Amino acid sequence: LRWTICLVYLDDIIIYAAGVDEHLQRVRQVLTALQVAGLKIKLVKCQFGAQEVKALGHVISGEGIRPDPEKMWAVENFPSPTTLV
Repeated sequence: LRWTICLVYLDDIIIYAAGVDEHLQRVRQVLTALQVAGLKIKLVKCQFGAQEVKALGHVISGEGIRPDPEKMWAVENFPSPTTLV
């Protein structure tokens, strides 16, 4: 299923689809595969039907991938060094 209906990184799974019906079908496929493998998910950590998700410091949506503004703010506002070694 990887790369055909979902992206997997460590314990994160992102299921992507063009529409709601396709998304529901793919969610069922992934949940079935997890069940067959004896794996469980924590429902409180899941998002279903989201238009965009944050992962690995990026915001992923149907429009593409962009840096997470919260992460960019941290980099842009990192204090300048005050000493030289």
